Amino acid sequence: MKDILSPFVILLLVLVSVEAFSQYQITGNFPETKNQKIQLLGFEGIQVYLIDETQINQSGDFKLDYNEEDYGMGYLNISEKENHILVLAKENISLEGKRLSEKETIILTEGNENILFSNYAKELPINQNALGAWEYLMETYRSNPHLKSREKTIKSIASEITYLNQTDSEFMANLPEESYIKWFIPVRNMVSDVSYVAQQQPELIPQRLQAFRNLQHDNDLFYKSGLYKDAFEGHFWLIENSGLNLNEANAEMKKSIDVIVENLAFDDKKMNETGEFLFQFLESRNLFEASEYLAVKLLNESSCTLNSSLEKQLEIYRKMKPGNTAENIVFEGDVFKAGKSVVTASLKEIQSDYYLIAFGSSWCPACVEELPKLQKEYASFQQKGVEIVMISLDTSKQQFQNFIKDFDFYAASDYKKWKTQAISDYHVFSTPTLYLIDKNRKIVLRPNSVEQAKNWIQKNL
Repeated sequence: MKDILSPFVILLLVLVSVEAFSQYQITGNFPETKNQKIQLLGFEGIQVYLIDETQINQSGDFKLDYNEEDYGMGYLNISEKENHILVLAKENISLEGKRLSEKETIILTEGNENILFSNYAKELPINQNALGAWEYLMETYRSNPHLKSREKTIKSIASEITYLNQTDSEFMANLPEESYIKWFIPVRNMVSDVSYVAQQQPELIPQRLQAFRNLQHDNDLFYKSGLYKDAFEGHFWLIENSGLNLNEANAEMKKSIDVIVENLAFDDKKMNETGEFLFQFLESRNLFEASEYLAVKLLNESSCTLNSSLEKQLEIYRKMKPGNTAENIVFEGDVFKAGKSVVTASLKEIQSDYYLIAFGSSWCPACVEELPKLQKEYASFQQKGVEIVMISLDTSKQQFQNFIKDFDFYAASDYKKWKTQAISDYHVFSTPTLYLIDKNRKIVLRPNSVEQAKNWIQKNL
């Protein structure tokens, strides 16, 4: 006898299915952008993804769809200058105006969260400017010997400051608990005022650092907010600019790294994406102690699985960090200097106090852009006791020679591409990769660009 599903079970399955694939519509009318393609984009961590796209019709009308899984912040996009932020808060949204770039013409006619957020966004600059003006006036009165006795005026200024702060607090308090913007606005304010706090209210820095650590970095509200990248960068920038000495700043960064890894340890996707981004950011800021700490922390974290690309990057740091000793490079194949073939067996035979080793190739677009900069700096580097040695991943001798014909420094290739021994010894996984080492092959610096190498050499040698 065949099993027969009851009407109740069928209805339940239908309801679950409908709920799982609930779609919400965004409709709009922008006559001055007729016949153009419009996209709806969402945020996932530091990435942006396409939700839907369509063509605006002859009358300027369009319709786009999004799902519950897109819950968070998104934006309409026609071009770099034609875009508009929306709250994808599981509601239908309707808006109209002249162009997306003309914010003052945009009117939201449907979508409660978006209407609230739009009103708040319009009022915020006015309130902030007024608040800044009153706070400046208060400071003037309190610090000026001729004005600080005017207690009645100071009391009136204080009342205005209190009123403006209360207006913002009341708006937030009146938002429904389930409102996305109730979570989003305080976090956005925390992220956006980092520079102001560092410069104008340094006493708030400890509070701001703790607020970031309290965010729960695996929270989907945060992950889909579009604030992810700026929040991480702003937090570590704030530590850098907090007035702490180097040891104290490094201690604060390590404390934050511990919290981040603990939050993300059981989410492989977010851990890999965030770990790679944060590692590269710390490296780009020359925060090597923090980036080393992050690398070791991630490599030793047993609760997550690192992808091979990230693991290789972190292994580079562990094995090729400043202070370690690099392998001697044995030249197999051709070695050129100033476009002419030379006979030299290994790096040890090239006499110099320092060596800038550059891994690259003619087929690498970034190398074609970056490595010719070495030629421009070659004379000044030599004056500082630095010899440049390029290790090429080219497989064609002709292409290799064409690429290096204008280079006066050493350039070598064995035409084995990624199978070149030095590639393995120096843990190179992308090009261009640079290392600055001394005559004893002690790694001094792993510059992320020729410009960084130049700045370090000019300052330290």
